Amino acid sequence: MKIDGAVAVVTGGARGIGLEITRTLLVHGASKVVFLDIDETEGRTTEKELQATYGEDHVTYMKCDVMNGTEFQNVLTKISGENHGINIFCNNAGVLDNTNWKRMLEINLTAMIQGTMIAMDLLDKHKGGHGGVIVNIASLAGLLPYEFSPVYAASKHGVVGFTRSVAQSAPDKGIRLNLVCPAFVNTRMTTAITDEDWIKMIEHVGCVTPDLVAKAFLQLVNDDSCNGQALTVTLQNGIDFHSFLEVSDLVDN
Repeated sequence: MKIDGAVAVVTGGARGIGLEITRTLLVHGASKVVFLDIDETEGRTTEKELQATYGEDHVTYMKCDVMNGTEFQNVLTKISGENHGINIFCNNAGVLDNTNWKRMLEINLTAMIQGTMIAMDLLDKHKGGHGGVIVNIASLAGLLPYEFSPVYAASKHGVVGFTRSVAQSAPDKGIRLNLVCPAFVNTRMTTAITDEDWIKMIEHVGCVTPDLVAKAFLQLVNDDSCNGQALTVTLQNGIDFHSFLEVSDLVDN
């Protein structure tokens, strides 16, 4: 779909991948980008910086705890009402915290599911929406084993499975759903890792930049033929479509 003139929402948008996606949407002409983040101090700082470049009318920060389902619902409904709908929604908020795996599941998977369902209801053409695109930021850990953090891998495998399953019937509502699955990304979450085995793995695999992840996001938004697809982002292969086993592959012709 065309980003020019679109209304977009990005969760976890105050820094890292979310910030780059927010900036990419603005560069490509989105009429309004609202980025959500639980960190109000950083959110306001980022808002001020982006507004100085792109204008106050085009970008806004809203505080939101994605683990609070009622708050998440109210924030997205408010954004949709004030902007005559939402066209693009990006679930990006996520954490890597082996010390609190239940919270990690809550943010990475449960909140992502809830955000997707709320956004689908607001975008649904049969319910007064305009249709649009939802892109969920997963991880290469959602496609491969991650022995250093099995629960993180479980959360991201869940994101992949949920997104691709919902995508099957989404076009009937005028909606496409896709995934970005990056390897390690040069963000604060990655640089904060102190486990020696993790660090060795990161040094071996390498880190991609947030702007490369944002380019993958952009590709999935722009390409109307993409639905239920996942783009991997790695230092070795750049941006590439992941090949999934499909149900049709199991059916005899």
